[in-house]
Amino acid sequence: MDRHLVIVCLNFPADEVQSARGLLKLLVNFLPGRCEIAGPDQEGDLYLVNLDAETPANPPEGAYVVGCSIRPREHAPGTIHRPIRPSAMLAVVSDFVEKFPGTDKSSAKTSGVNKPEKKTEDPPGGLEWNYQLLSWPLDFQQMSMESWRVLAFLSRYRASIPQIVKATELSEGEVSSIVRQLTEIGSITRSANNPNTPAATFSQGDDEPAAPPSGWRKLASKMGKLLGFGS
Repeated sequence: MDRHLVIVCLNFPADEVQSARGLLKLLVNFLPGRCEIAGPDQEGDLYLVNLDAETPANPPEGAYVVGCSIRPREHAPGTIHRPIRPSAMLAVVSDFVEKFPGTDKSSAKTSGVNKPEKKTEDPPGGLEWNYQLLSWPLDFQQMSMESWRVLAFLSRYRASIPQIVKATELSEGEVSSIVRQLTEIGSITRSANNPNTPAATFSQGDDEPAAPPSGWRKLASKMGKLLGFGS
């Protein structure tokens, strides 16, 4: 994102607003950019609206709105659970940023969202595909734990198939299948890079591009615990 993503929680009790702020702090290493929660009387980019309120205030006309309810299945598709869960906050923010990369909704609506190519052709001679996470899938909780490994790794690093294989300890076939799936649903993008150029591999500047980055397992473990996987 070019600037902070401003989230407004409408019709929420004060304790749930504070809890949502806490979620942003917990998810800071996993969110696609900087986020903050503004007061209900301030202008926001993304509006989370409590649909259970008896006398709800309405968001501005044309605003990007996500409904929240204790019983989300009783409302329109896309409604998330209330109180807001870490997985829902992550998915909602990632989905918004994918649709409106610069948080400028007007320009995003006219220019459209850039989706990664779905072609499977080989990269130009001497180069290889590097992959980078765009957003966490909205249904990532239903995905395999192997997919979680790849998502956790690509949430911090841009890497090739061999690098993902080495870092996640999955087979090349498993990684290729997961990468293909994530590419098809628009969660990752790719670029052709020289495999012998360190600067063109891990975005965090590792000296050894093919080595698994230290701390990624801790990152994946922490993410799993936040979202209710593992003890």
